[in-house]
Amino acid sequence: MGLDTNNNLTTLALAKQYIGSTGTTDFDSRIESAINSASHRANSHTGRLLKKRSYDEIYNGDGSQRMLTTHYPIVESSSSQIQVYVVGARDSFASTTDFDSDSQVDYSDIFVNSERGEIRLKDNDFMKGTENIRVVYSAGYSTTSASTSSDHIPADLQDAVHETVAFQFEKQRQRAWLTRSVAHDDGSVNFYDTMPQMAWSALDSYKDYRG
Repeated sequence: MGLDTNNNLTTLALAKQYIGSTGTTDFDSRIESAINSASHRANSHTGRLLKKRSYDEIYNGDGSQRMLTTHYPIVESSSSQIQVYVVGARDSFASTTDFDSDSQVDYSDIFVNSERGEIRLKDNDFMKGTENIRVVYSAGYSTTSASTSSDHIPADLQDAVHETVAFQFEKQRQRAWLTRSVAHDDGSVNFYDTMPQMAWSALDSYKDYRG
């Protein structure tokens, strides 16, 4: 199968180190499968695409000075990493040709709150319109950036993925389904666990609660 490089929230080497399987390659494919599963579960649980990637998106203008991008954190440090275009009206919704260089907002007039995925305009509004704003940007967390980089994957998020990878790996090794029981007034219900509780709790903080 191989590693899903569009979504993986850790690397094979780091996962093997966490599991304690660095002395062999016998289980690499199984660990990669567990990484893929854990990463997709993290996306599903948070309702986000957490791995860093590039986007080219169209939004409706609401007349305010700020807007939230669909994905975050925004990776932004220069005009080459984020471009914002605003037009009054579109001639055609079939292409992006309406967003020419004249409609691009100068980089110095853009304020970005990376962690919230928020863009503000200096002394101006995002004029009202239908699909009249275009944002070209990158967002998400990187597994390859230096640990000091602002877009490096946070330690608690990666630990949650490692916990889930180890959980899945051990479950496959034992050929066992791990269950938990939740009690209620009429008895109890057994659930098949797919992630350890620590991972669920850590991922809760990455859900999109922006407003």
